[in-house]
Amino acid sequence: MKKILAVFLMVAGTLILTGSVLAQEKEAKTEKAEKKDKPKEVTVVGEVIDSECYMKMGDMALSEDHKNCAEACAKGGVPLALLEDKTKNVYFTANEGMSMKGTNEKLMPYIGEKVSIKGKLIERGGAKLLVISSVEKTE
Repeated sequence: MKKILAVFLMVAGTLILTGSVLAQEKEAKTEKAEKKDKPKEVTVVGEVIDSECYMKMGDMALSEDHKNCAEACAKGGVPLALLEDKTKNVYFTANEGMSMKGTNEKLMPYIGEKVSIKGKLIERGGAKLLVISSVEKTE
């Protein structure tokens, strides 16, 4: 009877210890995921671009002649984006909150221009989204 009780206590202790370790691992993974998804404040310097033309034509879409085309595309609903100077990463943009309105109106005056955008960076699935808090033209 003592042997059965000892085996029972050993098994129960092992299960409790295993459960505790698994709970700690899950908590650590959750904390890591929350930190990864948490937007960080950034300032990104680059050129305001017409995202569709840039993705289809690359650097050809950045010529001075293309500014009028980019404006027409933006008015038609093609999202404007930011092409970062240093990395050549493309950042799609959004307004703060759930405005249900794109940022084209805010970025239209800067098409083809170098700007500095401050905001929160969200990265998911390889995409970069910059939630705009301010835009300033730079040289």
